[in-house]
Amino acid sequence: MRKILLILLLLAAVGPHRETKAQLNKAYFFYVGQNFLIDEEVVRRIVAAAELSEDDTVLEVGPGIGTLTQGLAQSGARVVAVELDKRLLPVLAKTLEGYDNVRIENGDILEVDIKNIVGAPTFKDEAGQKATLRSLELFRNSPVKVGVLQIPGAKDPDEYIKKYGPERFQALLDGVGNALDFRLKRLRDQYDLSQDAQRLQYVKEAVEMLAERSNPTEQEVYAGRLAEETNISKTAILAQLGTAAKRAGGKYRREKNRELLRSGEMDQIKVPYSAGGSQALGIASAQQRLLAAILREPRYLELAKQQLTAEQFIQPQQKELYEAMLNCSREGVELSLTALRAFVSEEALNELSRLAAQYSDVNCTPDDIRLYLDRIARGMPVASKAAAMSGDEITQYLQSMREKKQGTLPEQD
Repeated sequence: MRKILLILLLLAAVGPHRETKAQLNKAYFFYVGQNFLIDEEVVRRIVAAAELSEDDTVLEVGPGIGTLTQGLAQSGARVVAVELDKRLLPVLAKTLEGYDNVRIENGDILEVDIKNIVGAPTFKDEAGQKATLRSLELFRNSPVKVGVLQIPGAKDPDEYIKKYGPERFQALLDGVGNALDFRLKRLRDQYDLSQDAQRLQYVKEAVEMLAERSNPTEQEVYAGRLAEETNISKTAILAQLGTAAKRAGGKYRREKNRELLRSGEMDQIKVPYSAGGSQALGIASAQQRLLAAILREPRYLELAKQQLTAEQFIQPQQKELYEAMLNCSREGVELSLTALRAFVSEEALNELSRLAAQYSDVNCTPDDIRLYLDRIARGMPVASKAAAMSGDEITQYLQSMREKKQGTLPEQD
C-alpha cells in the first residue's frame, strides 16, 4: 500500500549551531532564533521508524535546511517539502542537489492545495491482490465466468457508494474486467513502459500469460492492446504468441499427465507387479467402481455375478468384499455395510466405505455396469494368461500375434 507520511515537526538536537549558522550565512540569511534539525543519528531514527519504500510519498512541513529531507529522499520515497520562508529555498536547493525524488514548495501549509502537490494516495493492497490471484486460480478451469472489481478511491463498496453514489458504483460494475484483465494490469504495473528494456520484458511476460490462459480469439484482441501500449507491431506480438502457445500446450499436457499419475483415483490404486502392475490400473479402477455401484444398487450384483468371479479381482480386499456380496446374495441377506460387517475384515469394510464415499456422486446405469465388466474381461493382463501356458503354447501364442499384426493369420472357420 502506498502511504503518505506527514512530517509536522522538526525539533531534535536543535539550537544555535556553528555549522547551521555558516550554511545560513552563505545564503545571506541572518539567524533569528529558529531551531533546525542537524543530528544525523536522529534523522536516521526518524527515517527508520517511518519504514519507507519507493511506493511511499512523504509530505514534510517546514524542511528548514533540508537535513531530514535528505534522509527521507535517500529512502527512495517521493518527498514533497513545503517551506514558508523564501530565504531558506537556496539552502534547500544546495542541500538537496542531485535528488530527483524531492519537490520543494514555497508556501503556507494551511493554504496550499495538498492534493494538488502530493496527489491522491493510491492503494495497492498487495495481500488482497495475492488472495485474488489464488481465488482466480481455483476457477481457472471452471465454466464459471469470473470478473474482478477494482474500487478506486475506497476500501470497499460501501465506502465507494457513500463517496460517489450508487450510479457511479453501477457504472463501475458494468465495466468490470475479467480475470485476464486483472492479471495483465497487475503485470503492467510492475514495469515502466517508457524504458525499452522494461517494455520488452513486459511484452515477453504478457505473451507467456496469454499463451497459457487465453483462446485464439482473446489472443487476437489482447495482442492489439499490447501493441498499442508498447508501440510494438501487433504482427510481431502474434508471432511470439503462436510460438508460446505451442510451447504452453505441450507443457500443459505433460503437467496434466503427471498430475493424473500423482493424484486422484489412480494414485490410490496399488496393484502388485505380479498382477500386471501399472497396466492393470484400468481393471482395478473398473472393479472398485463396480463394488461401489453394487453397494448403492444391490440389483447390479445379478449382472456382475454372471460374468465375474471373485478370483478375477486384483486387490485382495476387494476380492474379499465381492465374495461377501455373493454370500449375502446366496443367503438372501439384504446388501449393506452393516450386513457385510459379519462377512469381511475391518480393513475390507473400511475399503468399501472409502469407495462408497469416493464414488458417491457417480450414478450408474446397467449399461455402465456392462462397460465395467467388459473392461475387466478385456483387460486381464496377458502375463496372468502366460503364467498358465507351457513353453510351446507361449511360442505359438507369440507367433499368432506376429501374424495377426502382419495380416497373414488365416481366417478360422
